[in-house]
Amino acid sequence: MAPSDDTLSFCRLGVMDYGQCFELQQRLHQLVSKSSLANTVLLVEHPNVITFGKNVDHKNLLISEERLQERGVSLFDTDRGGDITAHMPGQLVVYPILHLSSLGLLPKTYVELLCSTVILVLKDFSLAASVDLKTPGVWVGASKICAVGVRIRNRTSLHGIALNICNDLSLFNEMHPCGLKDRSVTSMSQLLNQCISLDSVCDSFIRHFANALKKEPLMRGFYELPSI
Repeated sequence: MAPSDDTLSFCRLGVMDYGQCFELQQRLHQLVSKSSLANTVLLVEHPNVITFGKNVDHKNLLISEERLQERGVSLFDTDRGGDITAHMPGQLVVYPILHLSSLGLLPKTYVELLCSTVILVLKDFSLAASVDLKTPGVWVGASKICAVGVRIRNRTSLHGIALNICNDLSLFNEMHPCGLKDRSVTSMSQLLNQCISLDSVCDSFIRHFANALKKEPLMRGFYELPSI
């Protein structure tokens, strides 16, 4: 897959183990950072997992690891920014692997672009969202609906966003999500009081993100992704 200045590759992975997807990100990051692969965006759901960022305070986990294991929830230390969060089926996780310099993006403007894209997606579903300058992410009222945690290495992005669509939010009760002790977490389905299709949200994100970067979206299958 030779790099292209006009297209942005998107790959829907379905449900994938967090560790397996993390390894995939690392492989693709090597290629994108060397301009051997076009900028690529992964869209995925994860089985129940709690992840720790570089700045984690483990006191924000309110349940023992033994109890989590009994519930089939895995734990993963990662190199993204931020504190503690959770992923589960029904949540759309997006990992853009982008060479920021080639797109004319600084880290700050890149994070702003991620958040503004999510806000446009939510607007498509009649939800008014905003950012909070004191706490990263996207909010509907006082409730967080989308977490943001990225890493930039060799001018190329890793990790990304987690947008709550139709996921069970109960796992967030076992932590202070993102280290926040006095703010709630919500989902699109909870706010709209109806089941929202993850595929429809995925389509909306692809359209808005490609438009924001002025690129033509190009869909790739998992088996079209390169290996190292």
